[in-house]
Parts: sequence; C-alpha cells; structure tokens
Amino acid sequence: MDLREYDLLAQDYLRLDGDWSFIWGGFITPKDINQQPRDTVLMVPGAWNNLKIGGEPLPGEGTGTYHLKILLPNEAIGKPLLLSIGAVRMAYTMFLNQDTILSCGSADLADFRPYILPKDYIFTPTTPELDLVLHVANQGYSHGGIVNSIRLGDHSKLERILRHSLTTDIFLVGCLFMVGIYHLILYGVFRRNKSTLFFGLLCMLFALRALVTGEYYLIQLFPNLPNWLTMRLEFGTVYVGPWLVAIFLWQLFPREVPRWLVKATGYSSAFFCLSMVIPDGYWYSVLLPYSYLSILIAGVYIVFYALPLSIYRKRNSAILFFSAMLVLFGVTINDILYVRYVVDTGFVTPYGMIYFIFIQAMALAVRFGRTFHALHTLKDELKEKVEIRAHELHQKNRDLETQKQSLFTKTEHLTASMEYAQSLQLAAQAPVEDLQALFSEAFILFKPRDLVSGDFYWFGQVGTFKVVAVADCTGHGVPGAFMTAMGRALLDQIFLEDKETNPAKVLERLERKVNTTLQSQVDGHMITDGMDIGIVVVDEAGKKLHFSGAKMDLVRIHKMSLERIKGGRHTIGGETLYGDKVYTEVTLPWVAGDRFYLFSDGFQDQFGGPKHKKYFSARFRTLLVQTAPGSLNHQHHRLERSFQKWKEGLPQTDDVLVVGFQL
Repeated sequence: MDLREYDLLAQDYLRLDGDWSFIWGGFITPKDINQQPRDTVLMVPGAWNNLKIGGEPLPGEGTGTYHLKILLPNEAIGKPLLLSIGAVRMAYTMFLNQDTILSCGSADLADFRPYILPKDYIFTPTTPELDLVLHVANQGYSHGGIVNSIRLGDHSKLERILRHSLTTDIFLVGCLFMVGIYHLILYGVFRRNKSTLFFGLLCMLFALRALVTGEYYLIQLFPNLPNWLTMRLEFGTVYVGPWLVAIFLWQLFPREVPRWLVKATGYSSAFFCLSMVIPDGYWYSVLLPYSYLSILIAGVYIVFYALPLSIYRKRNSAILFFSAMLVLFGVTINDILYVRYVVDTGFVTPYGMIYFIFIQAMALAVRFGRTFHALHTLKDELKEKVEIRAHELHQKNRDLETQKQSLFTKTEHLTASMEYAQSLQLAAQAPVEDLQALFSEAFILFKPRDLVSGDFYWFGQVGTFKVVAVADCTGHGVPGAFMTAMGRALLDQIFLEDKETNPAKVLERLERKVNTTLQSQVDGHMITDGMDIGIVVVDEAGKKLHFSGAKMDLVRIHKMSLERIKGGRHTIGGETLYGDKVYTEVTLPWVAGDRFYLFSDGFQDQFGGPKHKKYFSARFRTLLVQTAPGSLNHQHHRLERSFQKWKEGLPQTDDVLVVGFQL
C-alpha cells in the first residue's frame, strides 16, 4: 500500500482496507514472509470464508497469515503514529517490521484461546517502509479472519477519535440503562401497562449489545470475562431482540400486531437461544443468518403492514411508533449488512434505539396529557355527582335516623322482654341449695349462651325416690326457652301428678306428650323439635340407682375410676331413623361416696384452645376425673375455670349445663 503521496498526518486516520496477501493453512514468520508468492490476496475487512482456493471456499475454522507492506510519506517518519486494530476472529498475533507488537488470545492451535478486544499500538517509524504480518487462528466460530478495519493515523488525532467513540458508546449505554430502569420502575408502580415492562427490557437488551460490540467496553471493564460468555451475550441480544420488539408493539397495538407473530418470534428466539447451550460456539454462529431472516420477516410485516394499519385506524401515537420502527428497522438492516461484510459503517443500532426512546417519551407525554385532561373532566363530573349524591345521602341519613330511633325503641322493648323472660326462667328453676338438700354434695354449672337457655334441669323427691333430670332442648335462646318451659311442665305432670318413678316409662310418656303438644305433623310437614334428656332415680333404701337416657349418657366416678353409662339413641320428639322409639332402663348399685354427672353437649362442643378446636367428650370426661379430688363445690369452680380458659374470648357455642351429685 503506497502512501507516499498521501498526507497521512493531515487526516484523522486511514483505513488499511483493501487486498492483503494471504497464506492459508499455517503461520509464516515475518522473516520468511517476503520469500512467499503473493498470488493469493484477501479483502480486508472480511472473512476468509469468501476466498476460494482450488475452486473450493475456505472453511471457517483454521489458520492464516496476512501480510501488508506500507510505504509511508517522508513527513510521517519520526512522528508518533497509532495503529488501531478491531475485532479479529478469534485470536491473532501482530508483527510490525518483524517485531511482535500485539496479540489477542492465543493463535497457537496447540494452546488455542479465543479472545476479541480492540487494541492500539503507538510507534514512531524510523524507515519509510512498514511490514505488517498477522497470524490469525479461528476455532469454534463459523467465520474467521480480520472482520474490522485496521486504522493508521497520527497518534493524537486517532487517539482522540477512539476516545470520543468510547465516550459515545458509554453515553449511549448509560442512556439506555437509565431509560430501561425507569420503565421497569414505571411497570412496578403501574402493573396494568405491560408495554413499559417490555420497553424497559428492550432498552436493557440494546444497552447490553452496545457493551459487547463496537469498542467492546464490557471486555475493557472486565478483561478476564471468558470469551464463551461474551460471545453468547453478543449473539443472545440478536436472538431475543425480535421477540421483545414484537411483544412490545403487540401490547401497544393488539388489534394490528397479531398474536401469531409474537408466538412465532418467541419460538424462533427460544430455538436460537437453546443453540447457545451447546458448548461449541460454531453451531450458534452458523444459525446467525437464519436469525437475521426472522428479523427481516418480522420487521417487514410490522413496518409495512401492522403499523400502517394502526395509522389507518387512528390508533394513539401510531405515527410516532411507525417512524421509530422505520428508523430502528433501518439501522438493524445496516448492522446485519455490517456483520455480513457488505458495508463498513459499524454498529449503529444503539443510535436507532436512542431515537426510539425519544419517540417513546413523546408517546408517553401525549398519553399522560390525555390522561390528565380526562382526569380533569372526570373530576368535574365527579364533583357534580358527589354534590347530588351528598344531598341524597343527607335525605337518606334523616330517614335512617328516624328508622334508627324506631329500631332502638323496639330493641329496648325486646331486651326488656328477654330480661323478664330470663328472670322467669331462672325463677322456674329450683336453686342449687334445694339439690344440695337432697344429696350430701351437689353442684350445678349453668351457663346459657343467650339471655334465656335451651338447657334445663329438674330434681325433686317423688315418694321415697330422689329424681334428677337434665335436658338439652332443640336450639337455644328464645326457641329453646319455649321448649324448656314445655319440658319442665310435662315433667311436673309426670312426676308430681302421675307419680311415675320408672325413668324409662317417664321417657315414653314424655315422648307421647311432646309429640301431642307439638302436633308433630302439620299439613304433611314434620316438626323435628325435641330434646335430649337423662333421668336418674335414686332408691336410697335399696341402694339402687335407675337411669334412662334419650341421647344423653350418665357418668359415675367411683374411687377415681370413671364409668360411662350410655343412654339410648332415640331423642324425645321429632322423627327417628331407627324404627320405633324404645327407652331402656339401667339399674346399678351404688355405695356412699359415688359421684354421678348429667350434662348437655354445650361444654364438649365449645371451640377454643390454641387451635380453636372443639373440646370433645373424651377430653371432658378426662377433665371430670382430674377435677374429682376434693369437694363437689371445688370441682364446680375448677370446671368453670377450665371452660373459660378453653374459650379464650371466643363466642360461646351453645348453652352449657353440668349437674353433679354425690351419694
């Protein structure tokens, strides 16, 4: 290359582009290079795959020696010059006038190490002739050779240009990263607008691509990054880009950008990305042209059909995004041609992305402006509606206040009636002192859930027998109270008037009277109200105890040992699933000191404890044994404390009634 008539120092730099001597299949030392024939030349920049030897194109993998002799102008001799070399696939050693000046990776196939990084060399020529020799090796990539221009120029001028280029790349990367992070934060705040998410990811993707192409700033920051990682980052940005662009535009124009295009670009991106899992980088570099084809197809469809259709349909910001995609598609085509060695313009996609960001900012401004205008209009409309609604609410509040006073008055009357009913119910029940007069010791634990209860007890002296009954009526509150009044009246009639003392026959009579009183079938509808009841008749003379239960058991504690005497499975009143109702009597002897207990299911059905579960009957029977030592009065207090502790502030589930007595 004869530069003797070229004013090298007056220009910024000179690209050493053109035909270089090329020797395939090995390395020729700089000392022997001039003795080699120069009949084979190769265009630089470009891959040696484009060269045919013996009618066959060269493979991508292999070794080669490049040689170029440069004749300098006299004014350049003795002046500091700078030699800048870009990307070489995939390793090289550079010689100047037989001296080794630069190396990148290891070109020795026995110890091959790929590495791509632009490098510079400052020198002061002492002779008018420069002899450049490059030993280039490629393994694991589909194209080999010098793929970027080598630049030669005045040291200060070329260094300033390189520094400016690096600064520009850093500025572009910073802009892309900041805008990307901004949109990701925007999506984090307003998750309904997913277009901001994909635009943020798109900005981050292009920023990453700018770091691993051009001046390879990422490798300059982290020189020890492995080549396999940087290559996959460079290729991955190409593979993922089409899908991100397609899904971003689909979020903006879902009726014009079809879903199938998003899926197609997504599947192709996934396929190409999967190829990078293969350790050998040769295969994913071979697939690169096919990814370019998918970019071209998707780009043509979006730019020349989908976006013009959105303009025709007058979608928001459609013209702005059409211009942005037109520019982005154009710079993408340029980058594809650049990596295919058709043009030598360098990577310009980040510049197109900056324009895209500007358009996105304008579109956001337009959308926010329209949103604020709509909010202002809605605010005025809402204010008017609020005033109308406030007037309506004021009128309704007056009506509600009147209704409230009426309900308050009715509630007071109802509460007074309930309290009176409670006093009547308590008055109808004999006091515990009367029970304690019948037996040596006795207690009654009675805790209604509401003001009035659905549980009741009955005891008394019938002839020479002592009788105790405990009943749990259907329901609680007012309905249960009505049943207790009826049940107590019927027991008065059976025991005091009829003088019946056989507990089984008492239950049979009670069953007939309850059904008669309730008229268990009215117009074909069965009334299922009734009660569970247990009756104990004590024969002190014969030392016998007679028991019969309707779905209620009797518990005896004899010398700290618990015995459960089961009642029948039929209840009083309502229907039965077990045929005719039959009540049986159980007779058992007793000795002084035996304790007996009748109880409703309110205690064992209470929810509470650390897991808010039922108390259950087995735990209750265990509690009776644990609290048995001492007097029955003491046991009564311990049972009440245990119930309150178990309930722990939870609402009471049912009425609670436990009657205990000692013979």
